[in-house]
Amino acid sequence: MKRINAFKIESGKVTVFQRDDVISGLWYANFQFGHRQRAMRSLETQDRAVAEHKAKEIYRKLLVRVDQDLPLKTLKFSDFWDNKWLPYAKRRLSPERYRLHEGTGRLYLKSYVGNRNLDQITAQIAEGYVEWRRDYWVERDNRPKNCAVRPSKKTLQIEFGLFKQALNWAEREKLIRPLGVMKAHVIKSDPDRQRRYGFTSDEWYELGSYMESWQHGGRHRLHNTQRALLRRLIWCYYLTGLRRREMETLTWKGVKRLKDGKAEITVPADTKTGTRTAISQPDIFIYLPERGADEDLVWPEGWEPHVSLKKLLSDVGLLKGPDGHNRTIYSFRHTYATERLKAGVSYEDLALNMGTSYEQIRKHYSHVIPQQRADAITKLDGHSAAELVRAMTFLRQEAQGGGLDWDTLVQQVLDAQTTKDAA
Repeated sequence: MKRINAFKIESGKVTVFQRDDVISGLWYANFQFGHRQRAMRSLETQDRAVAEHKAKEIYRKLLVRVDQDLPLKTLKFSDFWDNKWLPYAKRRLSPERYRLHEGTGRLYLKSYVGNRNLDQITAQIAEGYVEWRRDYWVERDNRPKNCAVRPSKKTLQIEFGLFKQALNWAEREKLIRPLGVMKAHVIKSDPDRQRRYGFTSDEWYELGSYMESWQHGGRHRLHNTQRALLRRLIWCYYLTGLRRREMETLTWKGVKRLKDGKAEITVPADTKTGTRTAISQPDIFIYLPERGADEDLVWPEGWEPHVSLKKLLSDVGLLKGPDGHNRTIYSFRHTYATERLKAGVSYEDLALNMGTSYEQIRKHYSHVIPQQRADAITKLDGHSAAELVRAMTFLRQEAQGGGLDWDTLVQQVLDAQTTKDAA
């Protein structure tokens, strides 16, 4: 390619020319700023006078970018994210942090500012992400099953932190002008869901009893193995109060046997609140899988129990909570918190064991305390739900083996208790 019909303007810093390999006769301009900063643009015209005017206009705009120490070439946020930030994040951040960036960018950030020029994103635009994200799934029909209609306050804070981390790096790389302090103006995500629902004692007894026979009722051996594993997992959530990722990343090295059937559990460092030590309720080793090597995961890697859990809860009639929302794995954590408070555990001790704050426990579970007196009157001699389920299952089997009518026996016990209460 040779330049033809070239001429210079702006004190020789701009060269306007045509190319001998372009039949249409379009004009182009080459811009030079200092020793290393150069740019070329098509002027998209065949008219010499128009080309000169456009070249001067582009030169003035590029001068502004030079004065602001910005790249001469503008960059779309989506191109920045895919071609600059993600490759850097993959090299320099932990795999878990990188996956958060990749997923958040793909699902939300590129939808929010993907078509904007990177250098047009201001602190105000960045902070606006929180409000935009809060309502993102409200009117959309293609919401993934694992995404809440309204994200929690913590989720918004995490996602905004990822957005800010990428923009801060772009600032250090001089791809954008300094943005100053950016804050996530997070409000209560859903005022109607301050109370968190798990399972009542009766519901938990119903679920635990149902799983005893359900685990053996699959279509084939593999199906039964998966059901039995899900039953173990559900009980372990109930007995520990762990979060989903804390359970998924737990290794045998982090499980230490204590007396009375309890376990000391070391939560992995790469989870929501970092490493901590939690103490399980008794009976945990009845439900944990067979122990493996220290570095082995306790639960199979890549296993997705959520679909089976939804089907199980639906079959028992316990899928929907009192608020009309589907129960999930987190419902077992809420059940754990509720039952520990009923048993007299303090907010402080419970928050420490669950890896959360006193304020979060007080805010979400304060409704439990007024119930303590009623629960104390009706509790069953302090036996755990696990003990009751095993005892009732054993008694049912014994009654059936002896040719007795189980339902009649239960009714007789209830009638006797009613007579005693009336006396």
